[in-house]
Amino acid sequence: MTRILVVDDMAVFREPIAAALRSHGLEVQCAADGLQAVAMLQEKPVNLVLLDMAMPGLDGLGVLRIMKKDAKLAGIPVILLTAVAERDYVRQAASLGVRDYLLKSHFSLAHLLERIKHCLASQGAVSTSEIAKNAVPIPPSTPPNTPSDTPLPPHIPPTHTPHIEGFKTVNFAPPTPPATPATPPVTIATTTRAPAPIDPQAALKDLKPIHSRTAIAQLLERCGELKALSPTVSQLLQITQNPDCAIERVTGLIKQDHAIALKILKLANSVVYTRGDPVESVQKAVMRIGLQQIRQVVLNIGLIERFSNAAVDARINSAMFWEHSIATGLIAAEISRSLNLPPDQIDAAFTMGLLHDVGRVVYAELLDDRYVEILNQAAQLQMPLEQVETRMLLVNHADAMDRLLRDWHFPKNLIDPIALHHLSLGNIRRISPTTVTAVSILATANRLAHALLLGCSGNATLYPIEEFVLGLKLPEELMTRIETQIPSQTDDIKFAMLACSNQAAWPQFHLAMRSNITQPIHPLHISMTPEYNVFRMSTDRLLTEAPDQRPNLAVVHITDIRQRLELSEELARLEAQLAVSNLPVLMLSPGGKLQLPPTALQGRDALALPSILTVERYLAAMQSLLTPRQALAA
Repeated sequence: MTRILVVDDMAVFREPIAAALRSHGLEVQCAADGLQAVAMLQEKPVNLVLLDMAMPGLDGLGVLRIMKKDAKLAGIPVILLTAVAERDYVRQAASLGVRDYLLKSHFSLAHLLERIKHCLASQGAVSTSEIAKNAVPIPPSTPPNTPSDTPLPPHIPPTHTPHIEGFKTVNFAPPTPPATPATPPVTIATTTRAPAPIDPQAALKDLKPIHSRTAIAQLLERCGELKALSPTVSQLLQITQNPDCAIERVTGLIKQDHAIALKILKLANSVVYTRGDPVESVQKAVMRIGLQQIRQVVLNIGLIERFSNAAVDARINSAMFWEHSIATGLIAAEISRSLNLPPDQIDAAFTMGLLHDVGRVVYAELLDDRYVEILNQAAQLQMPLEQVETRMLLVNHADAMDRLLRDWHFPKNLIDPIALHHLSLGNIRRISPTTVTAVSILATANRLAHALLLGCSGNATLYPIEEFVLGLKLPEELMTRIETQIPSQTDDIKFAMLACSNQAAWPQFHLAMRSNITQPIHPLHISMTPEYNVFRMSTDRLLTEAPDQRPNLAVVHITDIRQRLELSEELARLEAQLAVSNLPVLMLSPGGKLQLPPTALQGRDALALPSILTVERYLAAMQSLLTPRQALAA
């Protein structure tokens, strides 16, 4: 199989490229710096190197010089990946045998694949058909632009579609025209798991801890010191501490880091900040975002870069992870805005959402394949991941972040919400009465992001939100606004803040879950607070049938024993109104212990499950009720 080495010190550039190439049938290795790349090449030569130019320590040109001196490596073709076209670098790279160089500022997967095929074919390393073998077709790309001396794109429209824009390319050899294959629907291959065991809680108790608390504490000590953020981020955070700092100084510093400058331009033109015509310069972007908010924006960009890691991506899909985190941040900010909180608390709410699950990233890196075992157990039991973490590690990811954030000297107003967001409202009030509002905002945002199936942090679980919505006194129109606007805002922001900008290649979690549906499901949702019903929200995202389709199943959410009679009457009323009768009923309640009265269940197939359950278990339960007399092990 063709082997490619991707060398880049920034995981947010390196990992999406590697993932995309793997999906097209290529074997891909990654190196985080020049020294690691040279070591990997000497150990196992590859067919092609995608090489970043600007890296700390041994840069791209240094790697090329070493390769040229080594007879075994000298013939390996190299495509340079760089943030800016610098003619001196181009000339030096050409003298060292490089045939292509591609600008990161406009990334085209289609054109990159075409250049890889052309480069390998010219070396006789692979036929042009080999890359297409087992590959998912990709949409046609914009023809490559003529390279420009301008380091930043002149225009990013506010309605920027998160497709890959044409890769700006300088070729020393004549390029092969890019192919234009047909565009298929985006799908993700998933495996439908067997139903959960009869008693998941009993099975959970049978799990044995794989570490002691002392061992986990020692592992977390390795992360006791937060690695330094990039020099640009650190300097920007320092100078923006002064609210009177000159905008020219901020702009000048941002311009020195083209990757950050590009992301800030995209953010300024995103749905979050758009207020008129598109901005085309860094200075206008900073003015639009505002000096007070630019500090938080830069910190968020730096945090994503710092916590993106190749070791993690092998265990948790990083694209889905950050999509869930960004969606949670956007929802938390929207809730904070609806409560008329000050701007700094709104920005802090977004940061809380961005960081709330980073403990899982830390565990995936520290525990390696042992964390995979935990992920697999949670999937097999179809239980919330934090419960399995607590059982097998004794310290779940939120508890781990409590310790780490204190070691990293984060402010307490960020620590408590992140550490406590999985708790019930009653426990939050008992443990941290002074931060109930902030914790409730993050808890609600996280649960809504789960309900809307926006990305996945490795934990595809649905959690009710009624107690938090009522506790915060959130208006109904806010829920409508979140359901209708946050999915598109998440798309806009994720492609602004992350390296991968190819919407067609981005995994869609709700499509992955939809592939588990094997028969028509037309649920009739019944609850005391339908506007806050997360089960209705998730099925709205999953199902594509017309809304006037007659129901074939009732999903009843019971939060209190006193609701049973009223909900059974509502079920009977709606069945009569819709001219259906004896619908099978899925009842969801705390612990799965509440059911409709026996008289309401006569002549029906019925199933009672806990109201905190995985999406797969939820889908499996509905489908089992639609298969006559087929029992679901629950």
